[in-house]
Amino acid sequence: MVEQRPPGIQDTMMNMLGLIENLLPTCSCGRPQKISLICQDEQCKKRQLQTYYCLDCAQTQHKHSISNIATYFEEYEKKWDILASILDIAKQNLDEWNSKMKELIDLVITKIQGTPNHLLQQREEFPELLKIFLKENEKKAKAKMENNFDQYVCILLKIDDFQRTFDSLDLIKNGLSDITLNYAFKQILLNIEQEEMLSLTEISSLYEIMKLQLNNRLESLLGEVACPGIQSLETFSADIDRINGCILANIRNFDLERALLLRFDMLDYKWKFEKFALEKRLKEREEELGRMKELWALEVRYRCIFLSRFGLGGHFKNV
Repeated sequence: MVEQRPPGIQDTMMNMLGLIENLLPTCSCGRPQKISLICQDEQCKKRQLQTYYCLDCAQTQHKHSISNIATYFEEYEKKWDILASILDIAKQNLDEWNSKMKELIDLVITKIQGTPNHLLQQREEFPELLKIFLKENEKKAKAKMENNFDQYVCILLKIDDFQRTFDSLDLIKNGLSDITLNYAFKQILLNIEQEEMLSLTEISSLYEIMKLQLNNRLESLLGEVACPGIQSLETFSADIDRINGCILANIRNFDLERALLLRFDMLDYKWKFEKFALEKRLKEREEELGRMKELWALEVRYRCIFLSRFGLGGHFKNV
């Protein structure tokens, strides 16, 4: 009975090479052997002339530690897969953020009038990066399928450039949030007047501006007094009541005029926010009722058509 042994490193290497055998060209040394190794030794004098080589050349030309080309390619393919997953998540986050903040971003764009903005620039650059990345990924897969070694390697190694480009889009990479919005548009949002603010159609846009303006003023007033600012859209009114209570309890620690003015403005913002929210709910309700009326009218129409077709119109009238 033949004793079976577990596969060793050499077996694993040969199996991996077998998966890409058709892709690999013959070694430049002239021997009838395909390349199977890659030179990664920066001190090797043959590295520039013969980056990829066969096992015979490993004994005669590259007398240093060897690196399996199949393992090397696999590591780079993993880099492509990882970045593809990261870019997909970043795209989903950006699409969601764009949808949520569209009205606010459109308002900011009209305000800056072409002035360069870090966030808006990255917002435009990311889709272009993703487009090129996906196109190159397809070309890479095609080159591998067609056993075009030179083109495959050329594209495969581009992953490091793609990674560096994505890393430079730090705001997109780190995830967009209220903090990002405040960082990129703070001064613009602070200068928006109430009349323009209340002309918005989305309550989330109104909330972001009101929160930023009030929290900014609160932060400059508090000094060493601890009092968290406005936390969320859902708790906006409750947060204002809590903050006003905190200001009143610590009134002796503040400039009286600034403290009273902030309390008054917070109550004013709260009233306008709640009025805005109520009017939006009423409008949505009216639109819903309008759709229900249209559906009911349509149903009655088709009932009449059906009954008249079967000679039941008189019966329908009596009903």
